[in-house]
Amino acid sequence: MAVDEPNEIDIFTQAPDGKVFLIISDHLEWDDSLEHQQILQDKLNSYLRFFESGEIYTRFPSAKGQWPVIEIVFQHEPDAGGRAFLADAAKVIESAGLTLTHRVFAESYKN
Repeated sequence: MAVDEPNEIDIFTQAPDGKVFLIISDHLEWDDSLEHQQILQDKLNSYLRFFESGEIYTRFPSAKGQWPVIEIVFQHEPDAGGRAFLADAAKVIESAGLTLTHRVFAESYKN
């Protein structure tokens, strides 16, 4: 599963302390930043629906009582437009009571 499959949860994981992570795996280049942002927005909206509907607790009962962190793991560093999108998206996600984080996977490999 990946960012371009908007109706799928890519990865669910739970830390030993109980903290829940919903991870988005983003392998896309940033050569068409606006299209990439739209794909990300669709995926993030899907993750929000998954949480707000309570489906997360049906599929992953161990997540009950937890407020998930949505983490986007990029293969490629976001461009300026992507970074601005992420800042705006973080505000929306936080208004729903969740946290949005992101990182570039294996940045040292110079993807």
